[in-house]
Amino acid sequence: MTNVTVASLQNVNNDAVLKFQIGAMLVADAGASPLTTPFDPSGLLQAFPAGYQSAGYTDAGGLNVGRAITVSEVTAWQTVQPVRSDVTADKLTLKVKLIETNPVTLALQEGLTLASTVMTPTFSNARDSQGLQPQRRVILIAEDTAHNVIMVRYLPNAKLTAISSDESYQRATELTYDFQLDAYPSPDLLDASGNPTDSQFWFGGSGWATLAGELVTAPAWQATTAYALNDEVTGGGHIYKATTAGTSGSTEPTWPGSGTVTDGTVTWTFVS
Repeated sequence: MTNVTVASLQNVNNDAVLKFQIGAMLVADAGASPLTTPFDPSGLLQAFPAGYQSAGYTDAGGLNVGRAITVSEVTAWQTVQPVRSDVTADKLTLKVKLIETNPVTLALQEGLTLASTVMTPTFSNARDSQGLQPQRRVILIAEDTAHNVIMVRYLPNAKLTAISSDESYQRATELTYDFQLDAYPSPDLLDASGNPTDSQFWFGGSGWATLAGELVTAPAWQATTAYALNDEVTGGGHIYKATTAGTSGSTEPTWPGSGTVTDGTVTWTFVS
């Protein structure tokens, strides 16, 4: 039986603690091209498709994406526990407070397409007579500058569902636009099973390659295999690093909960 220690249960990967200091929100009309590859192989951001416009400054609360699941339970007289449970709704919601006045904020506020919003001295708030909201394509970008990790999230079919604050014209407070956008599945974005889904996200930045490498589980140990210095393997539920290069033995060693073990001509050192 493998010994379990407190150290083996701890996640001491500080790089995996992400805080996003800066971010951006881009919005496009429904006719814009879908987002497919925001990063190149090295993790650098690429140019976005035509038609996406920046929403400008948001307040210090940043970009907030929430997921709400509604469950309907079936109860019976014969038991106090539900006999089954069904998910009746699974919705993704974006809440953001914009503090810059530009075509994006005005289009969202008034329910207009970006193509029809022109910053002229005379602005018409001609809403849809039936209250229908235009479909938006939204790109969210957030960067952890300390670890050089960038996250991009794409909502291909988002619609305005709430405006939760009034416009305030006063000296003490900046003019803000407080929105809630709900994301809906789109045929432009399919999951691994081929079903329409409501969002997709990617990680990039120069720091992501390092972080991803640290998070990937080491491969399982293999018999009579050449291992280089610092190669890592999984054995007995733990991770071990080769501190002496060589070739593993024909039978798997007894993995210790700490220290080192000799395996053929390889020396393995316990990592976690």
